[in-house]
Amino acid sequence: MFDHVCLLGDCAFVARPHTAAGTAKAAADGIELTDALEKRDLETALRNWEENRLDTGRRLVAEGQRMGENYMN
Repeated sequence: MFDHVCLLGDCAFVARPHTAAGTAKAAADGIELTDALEKRDLETALRNWEENRLDTGRRLVAEGQRMGENYMN
């Protein structure tokens, strides 16, 4: 999140393609953003949403790296 701009899906995290998660991640980002905005004021909603989605994105990138390493062995 930058100011009031949110990046969703592959724009927010570029995970390896073999995770096959781009579309699902974009959908989950949008759904969770909608939920956050319905429950909180804008600043708090965006801050909480960002924290949650950063964690998810980092886990997806790590999983993609793990998968890639296993494919190479």
